[in-house]
Amino acid sequence: MEADKFGKTEGRLYRYFENIKRIASLNEQNVELDKRYDHVDEILRTSNFNFDISIGSIGFEERVQTSCTGESVVEKQMFQQAESLIKEQRIIRKTQFKNQVRVNELERNNIKMRVAIAMLEEEDKKFIFYKYNKKLSIEAISEEFNLSIRTTYRLRKQIIEKIMKLL
Repeated sequence: MEADKFGKTEGRLYRYFENIKRIASLNEQNVELDKRYDHVDEILRTSNFNFDISIGSIGFEERVQTSCTGESVVEKQMFQQAESLIKEQRIIRKTQFKNQVRVNELERNNIKMRVAIAMLEEEDKKFIFYKYNKKLSIEAISEEFNLSIRTTYRLRKQIIEKIMKLL
């Protein structure tokens, strides 16, 4: 039972740091989406559309252009482009909303672990950072801390037990 709880606590530590990376990634994605949204907004405000004038252009044999709506071909292209840009803006905002919901969920999942880690001593925090964020081996950590491998395993066990009590 104790070994199972030990393993689950280690798993939670790994997930804690993975969640931090996911949060940073989602926030960065939202920043990039904001830039794209602003770019699309600028196109809409300046009416900087690209028209294909070869489509539907009047030939020499054609004297009168008729349309049931009274719109020219260029106007139709402009409306279609504007609608597609507005649709893109909606998709951007929807994606940003989903990202923010996911960020909130990940942060909520990290609260207990963040508090538990904050209550540890600096040396223990450093160990956790190396082991569960950088994913260094016990051997590499023992060299970093200038400890024997056996002592490093013992230190790991003590730190996990502290966290288990705090959770």
